[in-house]
Amino acid sequence: VQGLEEQGKIKEALAGYQDFSKKNPTSDFNEKAVWNSMQLHYKLADYWNGARLAEEFANRFASSPRAIDALLKAAQSYEQMGQLSEAAKVLQALSIKDLKSAARWKELAADFHALDGEAAIARKIYVELRAQAPAEQKLKLLQKLEALEKSYGSAQTHAEVVKQMIDLNIQPFAAEAKVKSAEDLLER
Repeated sequence: VQGLEEQGKIKEALAGYQDFSKKNPTSDFNEKAVWNSMQLHYKLADYWNGARLAEEFANRFASSPRAIDALLKAAQSYEQMGQLSEAAKVLQALSIKDLKSAARWKELAADFHALDGEAAIARKIYVELRAQAPAEQKLKLLQKLEALEKSYGSAQTHAEVVKQMIDLNIQPFAAEAKVKSAEDLLER
């Protein structure tokens, strides 16, 4: 099969790796065959199937040192294809495998959910992250929550986040929020 790949017969090599993987699920070489299949999908610019196979690789070979790389590749592919909800789902799986960077992957997943209009999911993740975050990260997450509530929330949920910013005296947001609150009162 590798000979086909080296000869540039990518489709034939892909079929060979897939056939090997199906016929030899317990082989020591199965992991390599699935990994090579995934890589060949990308070589053929078949990003959707490459991403799907990357997810499958991470699930089937969860203890593989390549599982994290496979999930990263899948998330990047979905993002590049504009499939932000799929990318977010993969990033959440990645946060479970890569505990050292879990908060970063969860935050990025929340960002993708927010961009994809899935405000409730994004809100839940931001709030969970904020509860565990160091002080400087809490500010950043509160700012993201404020933007999310401004775009997708109700006037009440937005006002609640703005009040939190005022209470924490986050500048320049606290000053701006106080001015906006005063203007709103004057308009009534």
